[in-house]
Amino acid sequence: MLYSIFESPFTYTTSRVHQVLEGDRDDAESTDRSTRAEFTVNPIGYRTEYRDTRVIHHFATAESHQSQAAAWCQQCLDALDDTPRHVEIMDEVFSRLAICHFRPRRPIHEIAEDASHMLSRLPSIPLEIRETSISSSLSRVPEGFFLAGRERKWATLRVVQHVTRNIIRVALLPVMSNAGDSIASQVHSLGEAIAELFTYSLKIRKGTDRSCGWKTFLLKAFLWTQWQRCVMLNSWIVLKDQLKNGFNTDLSSLTLVSRMTADLLKPSNCLSGESAIEIVPPQPVPYVCKWALRLLQTDRASISLDFRRLFARYAELFGQLSPRCNRLDNGDIAQCAGDTLYNCNRFVGMKIDDQTTHAKSCGGMCNRLHWDENSYRNTEGARAVSLYQADNGLLKYCTASHGTMAISHVWSHGQGGRPEIEESGLNRCLHERYVKIAHGYSCDSYWMDTPCIPKDRILRDEAIEHINSVFANSKLTLVCDRDLMSINVNEMSIALQESILASVLLCDWNVRAWTLLEALRGRKNIQILCANDQTVSLRDMLQNVHREGSIDIATFFLTAQHLLPAALNPPGRNANKYWYLNETEANGALSMEQAASLLHLRHASRPGDEIVIWSLLCNDKPPRSKSDRSVLRDLHLVSDTNVHETTAEVPNGDPSLLLAEAFWKMKVGYMLKTGFLMSSAPRDIQRKGWRWAPSRPALPPPRPNGLENEGPVVSESYMPFDGQSTEGGTITPWGYMAKWLTHIFRIAKPPSKYKKLTHFQSMTSAKKFHAGQARISWISETFLQDDDWGALLQPVDSLGLPARYRGPAAGTLLAVVGSSDRSVWRWRGLYDWDGSVPVPELEEEEIVLV
Repeated sequence: MLYSIFESPFTYTTSRVHQVLEGDRDDAESTDRSTRAEFTVNPIGYRTEYRDTRVIHHFATAESHQSQAAAWCQQCLDALDDTPRHVEIMDEVFSRLAICHFRPRRPIHEIAEDASHMLSRLPSIPLEIRETSISSSLSRVPEGFFLAGRERKWATLRVVQHVTRNIIRVALLPVMSNAGDSIASQVHSLGEAIAELFTYSLKIRKGTDRSCGWKTFLLKAFLWTQWQRCVMLNSWIVLKDQLKNGFNTDLSSLTLVSRMTADLLKPSNCLSGESAIEIVPPQPVPYVCKWALRLLQTDRASISLDFRRLFARYAELFGQLSPRCNRLDNGDIAQCAGDTLYNCNRFVGMKIDDQTTHAKSCGGMCNRLHWDENSYRNTEGARAVSLYQADNGLLKYCTASHGTMAISHVWSHGQGGRPEIEESGLNRCLHERYVKIAHGYSCDSYWMDTPCIPKDRILRDEAIEHINSVFANSKLTLVCDRDLMSINVNEMSIALQESILASVLLCDWNVRAWTLLEALRGRKNIQILCANDQTVSLRDMLQNVHREGSIDIATFFLTAQHLLPAALNPPGRNANKYWYLNETEANGALSMEQAASLLHLRHASRPGDEIVIWSLLCNDKPPRSKSDRSVLRDLHLVSDTNVHETTAEVPNGDPSLLLAEAFWKMKVGYMLKTGFLMSSAPRDIQRKGWRWAPSRPALPPPRPNGLENEGPVVSESYMPFDGQSTEGGTITPWGYMAKWLTHIFRIAKPPSKYKKLTHFQSMTSAKKFHAGQARISWISETFLQDDDWGALLQPVDSLGLPARYRGPAAGTLLAVVGSSDRSVWRWRGLYDWDGSVPVPELEEEEIVLV
């Protein structure tokens, strides 16, 4: 089990916290305090100077910026020459990154105790890192740099154990102030500065600057420790605000540390001369589905997450269970590899023998309930199951309202089938369970897709159009998942609440596309159904763990924004059932890009459903004109794969393509971030003007082995991100217009008998060409055979600088587009330009993609 930090002379003590607070108190006169921030970070290459009542800002040049980072790292390396005091000296150097003028608003001893309590909830040690260029990083470190008398390992390094003055300062900030946004911004700046120094430390060559391998490793270990703790505390600050005020997109972005990207912590190009650092990953218990785990690992803030305690708490509930993903030929069941959801039987290939399970209290002999069709058809709006039923064995319906309990569940877990008489219906014991729970919350009805969405095409489409309003207006959303329903909650300790939160993140319910939508819309009051039909509030558990539990578990929920509670009383909720349509991205609604980045790893079993869900996540409003109505009708009608007359006109017989085209037509006039397009999502819409647009938010299933690839294929799968901070373009009826960094080139057509070369051959046989020109030639041969002109595109960030792809990439990820006359361009694919050859010169230019 991972332990939290204990007070000790080697970590921190409450008395030292008290000393730090006393030493950083603002002694200025009250008239001067308005110009002195309580916590200010001096970024590398920049500093502020206070002169009387004036603040002087000093900016550094690129050269002095590099020299300051080098000087700072060298001071820390020099500290390692003083073995007994190396930690104290490095702490003193590190403390100069921040300037503090604390103004306590309550007794200092109370503040010091609260800050100490917060530090005690951090992991005792950060995640271990290794330097791959050194065969055994720790074996070369002299004994004096470990805790005396302890085994020589990562956990006993003094630079890893010690809690620095700056980390104590960060812990003091939130217990002295309620200004969460301004505090988070400043702590984020400190994390950026640490990340920049860590990046520089990777460039220090062994044997230079009077350093050797083990010294530079200790420097990296020190910086990595400070960064992990700083970002974790900042995530706690951001989560505190969002639990109080509801999810906020802008504030959430403060948890991202742009400099500490994942590729800093993986083996780098051996030609670059930089160090190669890797994280030592913790291993989950066999019952964890690795695809569910990948949902968390691919989040934009995943590098700051520590999975060790999450795995440990999950193991306390399910550690004794066997894997559950794939059945092998010999009958055994194994974990999936986590490489694609299409290789996990929990998503694809699962055989469901019976869709109608029984409650544990039932002997399995109760009768099945079906719909009262007249009651359903005569009910206006969204239909919900009334709690007040007739005795004829048929379900009676009413209009869903603020008194409805909405149920979100996993279809394969057996919560009933479709309601028609000829279908499997709903077992009476399940109906009675939900009636009892709904009565407990003073509800008058419940909604669940199995009894409330019939198979009939028209009725199904109507029901789907109402899903947003059902969950947004419901009194509560009840989450039903097989694993969560097995947890006994009679004694609710903080440890058990941490285990339940870990299970929510890793359970089947959290990896489905429909349940993502339902959770997002119903997030104001999510209740988890546990053993013996007891329910627990997700909001209450999050608040309890955030206040008293492990910080590293609570902050995981910043990666699950659909589960963060909404504001308790959204404006207009009681006046208009479509109140949620007025939500903005600032208070929790999703943009197209954000919705796709959440959906791309989640599964929807019906072809085309992911497009429908994408549409609903973006708050598409009810149609107001005839043309809007026809497009929205296409969005939902075509999602039914049983409607052959509707899908017959779709190219290649794929109903998803018409769905995708209809979705994008509804977005004409909207802005779309260029960075969002940098993914491997398929572009197979055939109509001109829309060929650039992803036809689905998720990556396509892998081709079966042995099939020929049609057209150029990128060997890696590049996940879509929301494109935050990149230049926005406009969606028009004739294409997508946006500014990119571009490199345009004319394509030299080879003779007809010219044999197409492999990438390796073209690079090695074209010695007479510049290496970059040879690579352009290979790109032309591979991607642009039908074009006269080619271009490489890179998104631009908000400052006009190249926007780096946020996921794993060997180098610079570029879009490849082609054209016949340079007036309009067609999307051809992605190319990962590694660092062995310089990227060609890029110029900003507006491009129209069709």
